[in-house]
Amino acid sequence: MTGNPKIWRPDSPDQKALLKKMTGEITRSGTKTVSFRLEDTLVLLPFDNMADIFTLMESDFDMLSAVKKPFTYFRNAAQAKAGRSGKVTLEKIYDIIAASAKLTDSGREQLMKRECELVVYFSFPRKAGKALFDEAVRAKKKTAVMTSTIYPRSVVNNIISRCGYDRFNELVIANEHDNDFDMLDDIMERTSSSPAQLLHIGGDVEKDVEAAVLKGARSMLLTPVRNLMIHSGKLRGYIEAKHAIDLEQPEYMMLRCAFGIYAAYGFDIPQNKVPHSDFCGDLYMTGFIVLGPLSLMGDYTTDTPIRESILAALNASGECQKGAEDFRALMNAHFADFLDKYGSEDCDLPFRFFTDHSAAGDRMLFDRVMQPTDLAEWAGFVTDADIAPIHTRRIQKNAMQRFADRLFPPGTKVRNIVDGMLLKLHR
Repeated sequence: MTGNPKIWRPDSPDQKALLKKMTGEITRSGTKTVSFRLEDTLVLLPFDNMADIFTLMESDFDMLSAVKKPFTYFRNAAQAKAGRSGKVTLEKIYDIIAASAKLTDSGREQLMKRECELVVYFSFPRKAGKALFDEAVRAKKKTAVMTSTIYPRSVVNNIISRCGYDRFNELVIANEHDNDFDMLDDIMERTSSSPAQLLHIGGDVEKDVEAAVLKGARSMLLTPVRNLMIHSGKLRGYIEAKHAIDLEQPEYMMLRCAFGIYAAYGFDIPQNKVPHSDFCGDLYMTGFIVLGPLSLMGDYTTDTPIRESILAALNASGECQKGAEDFRALMNAHFADFLDKYGSEDCDLPFRFFTDHSAAGDRMLFDRVMQPTDLAEWAGFVTDADIAPIHTRRIQKNAMQRFADRLFPPGTKVRNIVDGMLLKLHR
């Protein structure tokens, strides 16, 4: 990330109270060691999906391989194949890529090195995780970092150093163990801690919370930011429904990264869905993800009078403007010129969702900058949004499933009926 931009929005009272409660768990007497999951808890990436890093590598791949399929195809397929044959490591993934994409040994090494460089470059600390880690250090607790990453220890150390976590006592990596559940045992052994003396913090209910509790340790869930963003409202599901087939295509890279930034900064310290709102009942959040992406499109012009009136109201809100300013600053800080070649295709979709499908609570936030007649007209203009489910983990689909997606996009009424019939037949 270039620079360290300051953002306008202070933490809400609920966020402050939650963070205070979580730090209080760390300082409890009897806690000797605090362990942290690295990914999603201590460190974030500004992407909607990890595969977006692979999109950034397409030009590197084109120079090294004559095969016409995109690098993302080979990279995703290789990771899936590696996972079916034991431990997944970066070396194993690139062995598979080299064979299927006809890479030379030198080309394989160059691509693997490039991926590691990009992962280190884009990694940045999660504010909530950093606050908890720093509190553990201040309280003189032993600290351990555990990760299920595919990357080698040298890369993990670079990420940890870049993100300011140098003062850890132990680093435990999954691909150096038989399974994830052995890592907690390793941490307790290395820190000479009993289960009752260990507090583990992570974002995976099964691997972090349940695993720690089953071993007799305490655990604390810090939900991944993307999960929180997805469940905060209907916007992300609306985007998924609009692009049920092609959202992962390069032309929507800017739109995907906009949601990566929104998740990372809007939901760093967890906040939950607010009733009758898709933006946490917050004008700043609305401006961030509605006006922010819209500003990437240059001189945007509306196509109906009602949309023009709503855009004027957004621009008249100081809080919305602050959100949009922070969005632009953060996009520039994280991506610089990486995204210039992708354009801003469909970056107006958050705005169109807001105008066409906004919740009552979000519309009422503009009662000071819109006339009652305009608000009433807007309410009459709004319809229910079609939304599709979003999977927080990548799902590999076969040819028949992809064909079904084209015929009946996921989340549509017809597809739900078909899926229900198939489920009954399967049973």
